[in-house]
Amino acid sequence: MPPTIPNRFIDHIAHLIGDESAQSAFREAASSPLPRTLRANFKKQTQQEWQKMAQEIGLLIQPSAFAQGGYTLLPSRDPGRLLEHRMGYFYLQEMASMIPVEVLRRLAPEAKTVLDLCAAPGSKTTQLASSLSDAALIVANEPSRGRIKILVANLLRMGLGNVICTNLDGRNIGPVVTRHFDAVLVDAPCSGEGTIRKDKQALRGWHRKRFKKITRTQTELLQSGFQATAPGGVLVYSTCALSPEENQGVIASLMAKNSAQIAPLDLGEVMPELARSVTSEGFLWVAPHHYDTGGFFVAALRRKGSPGAALATVNEPNTRIEDDPVSSFLRDEYGFETRDLDGRFLQHNGMWLFQPRGAAEIECMLPLNRRGVKAATQQDGALAINQEFALVYGQAFTRNCVEVDRDQARHFLYGSEPDTNEELKTGCRILLRYRGQPLGFCRWESGRLRNLLGPSFVQQSVE
Repeated sequence: MPPTIPNRFIDHIAHLIGDESAQSAFREAASSPLPRTLRANFKKQTQQEWQKMAQEIGLLIQPSAFAQGGYTLLPSRDPGRLLEHRMGYFYLQEMASMIPVEVLRRLAPEAKTVLDLCAAPGSKTTQLASSLSDAALIVANEPSRGRIKILVANLLRMGLGNVICTNLDGRNIGPVVTRHFDAVLVDAPCSGEGTIRKDKQALRGWHRKRFKKITRTQTELLQSGFQATAPGGVLVYSTCALSPEENQGVIASLMAKNSAQIAPLDLGEVMPELARSVTSEGFLWVAPHHYDTGGFFVAALRRKGSPGAALATVNEPNTRIEDDPVSSFLRDEYGFETRDLDGRFLQHNGMWLFQPRGAAEIECMLPLNRRGVKAATQQDGALAINQEFALVYGQAFTRNCVEVDRDQARHFLYGSEPDTNEELKTGCRILLRYRGQPLGFCRWESGRLRNLLGPSFVQQSVE
């Protein structure tokens, strides 16, 4: 069954679509299946290594012209069930959804503090963390506690440790962290009109009355994001809606209150490859028939002024403690030098955490749901490195690691115990890796490796 596209909706956005020929193209594209797309994780491997691996595992890919690491999948095997997907070598993401972060990356490539105001399930948060410098601190906010668990799982799968999380109403964050972030992304909740190609019911019962409540929320979130943006910083607003009320109208509301402090940016200059989608205001209005994608809206604003003292304070590095018990244990047991980490270890609720640089200052202002990466616990009088820390930093371990092949890796994630011919240290937690990337811990006991994956890390149906 083709999706329902009401004529009144087409009439409502006809001035954005164009003439009858363009409207016909819009209907045809919106009624056709959405191409499958993904984003490669270049924090785990280079572009050349990724393309070679994709060929080896039977993924037929075509690079995107306008998103770093973005690829269209040609007809091939189901990528979502692959071991490489479960290990975070790539993230399944709609191509148009990658544009907001690509805009932010191009406008603020050296950003050191970034706020993702509406973060879960993590597609844009992981894109931010993997496309910006490792020195960038990402603060990911999600009001739903349940959805934060999904967000954290995606961060760990992708091996990203420079993200801390808050569990707050995004509308209340800006007044507390005023003028603190180099860049802010507000990917606002919306009506989802642009998702019609994957959700055939997205426009069912469409009516203009639907805008009143949602645009109020969007406007309040954008105002909060503006308050959090530092002088000279970049604010990116996006939705997967197509109606101007949720897009241009929300930007206009912000400008009406703060016009003297904000400069709209022309995204035609930032994303020239998307010239067809640039509006008269310099925003991006990406329609399904433009590039065979879903629909998306993106606007970028710059807060006027130069970065001030508050931001400089946040960007001061945390004191590194290289002789704490975790650093010593990692060095002795796994040959891992913590001086290469940009942050600090701290104790919290009986556990050692690794907290990225800048997080301590944020924590002085906001309650954190996730303060850092779980690093170690005390077990039977000795330290034990946590699975989280191993997933993020284990590729740099140089001792007590075992490389396994693809089949062994798959069975390990099922919860099975892999075979090895190596003689290992009795009682030691051994890190298993595939292609040099961490899978999880085993313990060498009685001549065999005992699987130590917790229930939350065990995977089913891995191909």
